[in-house]
Amino acid sequence: MKKITFLLLLIPFIIGADYAKRYPNDTAMQVYTPANPQTESDPLSWSKASDQTLLTGDKSGSFDLTTSGTLGAGATTVTTLAVNSDTNISGNRHHKVISIVNPNAVVTASTIIPVFAETDAALTITKIRVTTSSASYEVAGDLKYADARKGLANAVVINVFDTTSGDLTDTSITSGAVASGKFVYLSFDSVPNALMTDVIIEIWWDYD
Repeated sequence: MKKITFLLLLIPFIIGADYAKRYPNDTAMQVYTPANPQTESDPLSWSKASDQTLLTGDKSGSFDLTTSGTLGAGATTVTTLAVNSDTNISGNRHHKVISIVNPNAVVTASTIIPVFAETDAALTITKIRVTTSSASYEVAGDLKYADARKGLANAVVINVFDTTSGDLTDTSITSGAVASGKFVYLSFDSVPNALMTDVIIEIWWDYD
């Protein structure tokens, strides 16, 4: 019985020695215990900047990508793309709609209609579109910016918004570049007709 027990105890050592000869480059498995902590590699390390070259070529499926550098892509089919950014994205088009109901009363009260209390970054206005409630009624004025609402110091005309037959679409903006921190506003030249029920003014811009 002692001989059998000895042989049973010896078998793992024999097998282990044979395995070591066949696979000399293998390392022993580390057992993680509170007394023997180990450092694991980040399972998502491929998403870090140093490993982003692994994303070249065709990719499909769902994955998260964290990058602090520049991400470039060729022909890409995207079902859902969520972009989180703590800064404004350059070249990303924005669209603002200003609806004025009973513009006669509104402009009688004030010919200044605020658009941006203060631009949060440098931007360029690229298009203006104006639509009144009827082709029989017009509006006239300028889209402007100034240093601040109070006093309207250093006011600059961005573009006129005069309509013809109740409409205006203009992409040839006179002075579209607006610096950060500017007050942007509509300045009406005259009070609209009392029969005009509403006017819609749309502004498109990109951050620089």
